[in-house]
Amino acid sequence: MDLVSVFTKKLEILSSFFPGLIGFYKWYYEKIVDEEISLGCISENDRVLVIGGGPFPCTAIEIARKTKAKIHIVDKDPVAVNSACNLIKKLNLEKQICITCTQGQEVDTEDYSVIHVAQQVYPKEAVLVNLLKKTKIGTRILLRSRARGLDSFYNRNCNLCLATDCKEIKQGKYSEKRTFLITKLGRGNEDEVKIKKDNTISDRAHNDIRDIKAC
Repeated sequence: MDLVSVFTKKLEILSSFFPGLIGFYKWYYEKIVDEEISLGCISENDRVLVIGGGPFPCTAIEIARKTKAKIHIVDKDPVAVNSACNLIKKLNLEKQICITCTQGQEVDTEDYSVIHVAQQVYPKEAVLVNLLKKTKIGTRILLRSRARGLDSFYNRNCNLCLATDCKEIKQGKYSEKRTFLITKLGRGNEDEVKIKKDNTISDRAHNDIRDIKAC
């Protein structure tokens, strides 16, 4: 875990004692979450799993409030889980959001239609392997990462032989961070995994869509 992640985590733990700070986090995350909701077509009919919610699970809170979907947060850090549970109680969201302390690469994903994976989740590759193996066909996985963050994953994991449709949006105009949407389509050809990349959500007319051989 890098220094920025450590600092962010400590700040979120402190912030969880002050629910009034939700406005600050909403200001930072709202546009990103709005675009992720649109990208993932999240609605109140979905059951959403959030992996790596952290001590101040603003993304999960925003998804819950904006879509009315049921949210299940998992995080491997018991301190973060305890802080997040206290915050959810203070916000009276216990009926809509539940939180469990568990490893992202071990969680059972069968019952979820949408899965959101946080930027700071580690080991991200192991988590993604678990998701692609265990999720049902049609599951939408929203994964925050850096630009081209999935290229090396598919190059190393072509033995999964899973057909996936993958799109990405930028988190801010100048940011190197992306949110990828990976939709599990089923078992693909034994010799290749095809990935379609959609660089923006707002300007689809100029999308650079291409197939990448991974095997």
